Amino acid sequence: MSLQEFMAEHEVDLATCLGLVRDLADQGLVNDASGMGDPCAFLTAAGIRDVQERESRRNDPALRLATARKGLLRWFYEQDLADVHMPVTTKVLESDWSLHEGERLTDREVDRAAEFLAAHELIKGTRAWGSRGPIRAKITVKGQGCVEHYGGDVAEYLRDQRSAPAINTHIGTINSSGALAVGSTGVTQNVTTSADPAALASFAKTLLAELPNLPLPASAVDQARESLTEVVEAGDDTSRATGAFGRAVGYLIEAGKPVVTAAFLALAQHYGLPPA
Repeated sequence: MSLQEFMAEHEVDLATCLGLVRDLADQGLVNDASGMGDPCAFLTAAGIRDVQERESRRNDPALRLATARKGLLRWFYEQDLADVHMPVTTKVLESDWSLHEGERLTDREVDRAAEFLAAHELIKGTRAWGSRGPIRAKITVKGQGCVEHYGGDVAEYLRDQRSAPAINTHIGTINSSGALAVGSTGVTQNVTTSADPAALASFAKTLLAELPNLPLPASAVDQARESLTEVVEAGDDTSRATGAFGRAVGYLIEAGKPVVTAAFLALAQHYGLPPA
């Protein structure tokens, strides 16, 4: 079968097309029957099976939605890195992140993916009448964590979130003598403290020093640094210090269990406590 029509339709030059035929032949998917200046190939039995399996995956609605979710999240991540403010969701269709087995996803599939990502707080944005998901959005700290630690595999990220044990951390007392009392091992995002401001400031300085070493997205680092700096600057204002400290720990918890674990191991070392 001559591939001249394929070359014209996809704007592939002769050298590239001949290379594709050789690669497929090396994989046992086609028989190379190319002549001088005329790429030609015939599918083998293995090639026919590959096409059938690819077609099955291409038409599988669950696989298409999984691709849409991952691709859309990765695209929002790239838009965030490029400082694009609240990009239009359907613009993803202009990128390769909207391809599934070589076929372009649909507007409807992207809308459903956006709805899913927003429901799980991986993106946030604005909705409009008639759309299921946000029509403009930005990636969240959780979404950044999913991309950076799971490659954007939303299903794997959510599975780990469900299976990870809760870390309900109640910081009972932090005092200037360096005592750290942890009230339970059982973490919600509620952090309660009973502390004097000087001890909290010392606590915050330790966390500030460790921030660059924690597996945090850049935006979360900035948020946590701002809150921890406020703790240090709060002076004798206990209410301001504890409020800012609670926000800082909240950012760490939102970023996920590995970040919380790394942070509290650093703090345990600071207070001379052996790691669990």
